[in-house]
Amino acid sequence: MWKFILILAAISFADCKIGIAPRIVGGNDAALGQFPYFMSIRYGDTLRHGCGSGIINTRFAITAAHCLNGQERMAVAGAILLVDPGVRFTIIQSIPHPDFDPIRLWNDIGLYKVERDIVFTNLIRPVPLNRRRVLMNTPTVLAGHGAFTQQPPWEVHPHLQYLHSRTMSNSECITRSFLARLIDPSYNPSIHIAHICAFASVGVGGCYGDSGSPLVNRRNGEVLGVVVSGLSCARGAPDFYARVSSYTRWIDANIIV
Repeated sequence: MWKFILILAAISFADCKIGIAPRIVGGNDAALGQFPYFMSIRYGDTLRHGCGSGIINTRFAITAAHCLNGQERMAVAGAILLVDPGVRFTIIQSIPHPDFDPIRLWNDIGLYKVERDIVFTNLIRPVPLNRRRVLMNTPTVLAGHGAFTQQPPWEVHPHLQYLHSRTMSNSECITRSFLARLIDPSYNPSIHIAHICAFASVGVGGCYGDSGSPLVNRRNGEVLGVVVSGLSCARGAPDFYARVSSYTRWIDANIIV
């Protein structure tokens, strides 16, 4: 019986892949000031966008550990277009979680410090950390510049995008991820207790370039997680995030200004 149900579900996932909208991050353009905590991390000599991050105090931002690869140079705040200069900050210290496992994607969370104080305005503000248990079906929002096509070459979106989703239990996340893997064997996440999952709909979700971007509770504005690697690019699997509440002691110990 269960085998039959899984086959039907897999067929449903396959059918949903047809006609998927090309904009992975939901196709919604962010307004200036809508996500004042968001910062784009720029890499290398060309200062290309590679990851998102969230301001958490006057000197530090939160992101994914795999975004801190030694090539990060600058963070840009107060902008919704990649071509806009915004307010630029040189990154002077990167702090990936010491137990980050790049194979299983466990503890994929990190911090970075900028060279001067971030002055808060209507366009630039910090996001508070979630420190409590997250309920299932919590309404969330994700903003990012992630790729808007499902096939290479993955081009980041020039205009900051956002999507609405809802959290789910890790058991439901594992089930949905298994079904998605029947369609795309390359998608093989290892869901951990310190992960949190959220799902919008087939054809809407995070993709390459969204890593490190904050998942925020739409009810109270707290950051619940940061996008980890291994995204399915809206092929029907949930997006999964490093659960911020699992790391607040480590964060607090490393963001002393």
